[in-house]
Amino acid sequence: MTAKDANVAAKTEKPKRNIGAVAREAILAGKTNQEALDLVKKEFPGANTTLNSINWYRNDLRKKGHKVPKVARSNAKADAPAPAAKGAKKGAAGGDDLTK
Repeated sequence: MTAKDANVAAKTEKPKRNIGAVAREAILAGKTNQEALDLVKKEFPGANTTLNSINWYRNDLRKKGHKVPKVARSNAKADAPAPAAKGAKKGAAGGDDLTK
């Protein structure tokens, strides 16, 4: 095989998948951002991809006219404890004791 033949063969080969291709495929398949990120990390363990990166791909697909499936959002704030009301006092001096 000559160098010219090798060059022609390289051009006809299927292009390698990259992080963007994996992320976009997962998003278009209806995966959540976390699921898409997990797939990227599985295929590219050394990648510095974040949820923000996956969200960028999701928005880019929408901007380019793709019908991106809507997915349920994970609401991390719902799992966190509610903050105390403004001005509320805690402890014995605060009057939180309801037995009085």
